[in-house]
Amino acid sequence: MLVTLGILLLGIVSSLDSLGTFKQNEVVRISQVCSDATYINLSSVSYPNSSKAVTNIEMTSSGNGEFYYDYNLTSVEGRYNVNGISDGCTNTFATYFEITPNGNEPPSELVAVLFILFFILIVVGLLGLVMYNVFHFIAWDFDAVDLIYNVSTYFGVFVVYILGVQYMGNTFINDFLVWVIGVGAVTNVILPLIAFIMCYIRGTIDTKGAYHG
Repeated sequence: MLVTLGILLLGIVSSLDSLGTFKQNEVVRISQVCSDATYINLSSVSYPNSSKAVTNIEMTSSGNGEFYYDYNLTSVEGRYNVNGISDGCTNTFATYFEITPNGNEPPSELVAVLFILFFILIVVGLLGLVMYNVFHFIAWDFDAVDLIYNVSTYFGVFVVYILGVQYMGNTFINDFLVWVIGVGAVTNVILPLIAFIMCYIRGTIDTKGAYHG
């Protein structure tokens, strides 16, 4: 009986109409239409952790039975539950909306797993290239191919970042990738370029010395 009740309750929650998915820190217009209502009030809007954000809010009438309220407390990611009451239609209503960093719907599990794999590979790849650069610079054989490896991998970070912003919308990953882009500009672009120039100059000098010798 408990399992059956749980399934029924889950079905009721899942059947709620959604107001949509919106971008974090932007205003969400909550609207309801009831042709025979003289008022519609929001009983509550709840944060994703179920705490109440606002309660007992009178919605503004825009005519023709439409009422709205501009909700601006959207700094927290997740699902916001909305409950309301009126003197018409079904008298009470319940709906919800989602808040994500990019305003897109949360990605599927497959997309999330693939992106995390790309994220791990690109970070490990950059770290491995830093060690690779150090050893080749010590050996004075840092060449154009090594420089291409570094620059290509660095721009791969930009691709992962753009895809993350567009499809993942994970604040931690986005912020971390911005940090990686800043650090990588030094470790995988500027320093490898300096190493290539120095190794090239040294190679040229050694070649000329060997020739004259």
